Amino acid sequence: LYLTTFGNNPRAATPTQLEKLLPVENFTPYSLHEKALDAWKDALEQAQPDEGILITGSVFLAGEMREHLVLKE
Repeated sequence: LYLTTFGNNPRAATPTQLEKLLPVENFTPYSLHEKALDAWKDALEQAQPDEGILITGSVFLAGEMREHLVLKE
């Protein structure tokens, strides 16, 4: 898990706030990232060639990440 936040929206949860929502006995490794792009870069670096990366969150986060996810010709 790569916990991050959306841009500068004051209503967005921080990575630390998201961390507190994890189960007490969390067995999934995770990291905190202040910027969504940093989380994306870390996920890309860690993913194996046969693994997918799932981004969840608001449409605002999707919009923020879109330019980094769309293939450029």
